[in-house]
Amino acid sequence: MRHQTRQITVRGLAIGGGAPVVVQSMTNTKTADADSTLAQISRLEQAGCQMVRLAVPDMEAAQALAQIRRRTDMALVADIHFDYRHCEIALMPSFTSLRSVQVLVESDNLKIRYGAQAVSVTSQGAFTGDVSADMIAHLGCSYVIVGHSERRKYHPEDDANIVDQVRAVLAAGMQPILCVGESYEERRKGIELDFAVGQVHDVTRDLSDEEASRLIVAYEPVWAIGTGMVATPQSAQDAAKAIRDDLSATFGSHVGEAVRILYGGSVSSKNAVELIGEPDVDGFLIGGAALHVDELTRICQLTIEATSRAPRF
Repeated sequence: MRHQTRQITVRGLAIGGGAPVVVQSMTNTKTADADSTLAQISRLEQAGCQMVRLAVPDMEAAQALAQIRRRTDMALVADIHFDYRHCEIALMPSFTSLRSVQVLVESDNLKIRYGAQAVSVTSQGAFTGDVSADMIAHLGCSYVIVGHSERRKYHPEDDANIVDQVRAVLAAGMQPILCVGESYEERRKGIELDFAVGQVHDVTRDLSDEEASRLIVAYEPVWAIGTGMVATPQSAQDAAKAIRDDLSATFGSHVGEAVRILYGGSVSSKNAVELIGEPDVDGFLIGGAALHVDELTRICQLTIEATSRAPRF
């Protein structure tokens, strides 16, 4: 006699709750070898398998998993061996707090990274008040946000300046988080995808493959920043996929797959699970919600849970 269980859905496939029995198998390839794993998934599908389980024992396998997910429609279940590095949390405090964060992280050996909210393209010379990439790197930063809409609006920073910022950050051994996104007016005109992709393309077109692969892109529609309005999961996915497709067309699929694409804009514990469920959304750039420690903690917990169980894949 079958026990009544709670029904879940994996890639449109109903499991439990009286649903028909699902045929499942597991790969015996190294998941880090995406091509071999995908070939075996294809053979299992031809044999009638409806769901495939994969082992994810390390970071290399976790990175390959995102590529595998995008290249097959098969329902996947990941056996993830939990490691804090598989779900990265990074803080971006103000300049005046960076040293305090560095001391706290290093003294308590905290498993988080941190970065800066902006950077100057200058390195040496009479530039009173500017904070260079080398200065930021000296404080142990891993990341720098570049091209945020507020920097573009109030300072202002154009694409040429942002390209120089990206290069300065990369040269200092850090990763730039490039912010792009449309205003409400561009969205009203129906050109939001072209606009966001254009911003990425204008900044990356002169980068080398190696430089581009180290980029992190944050799709953050301006109309959603701090307004309480949020893009639908499908809208976030459409933008993330369009950006990834452009990077793949420009530099090759190896770069398109390597670049992490984040969503930002009124992210909260109420919408995080749906958003992170999209295949091309790799994480979040969190604004106002990050100012409340309980809410930020809740978003992190929900994201870890959502990306560790079957429905994520």
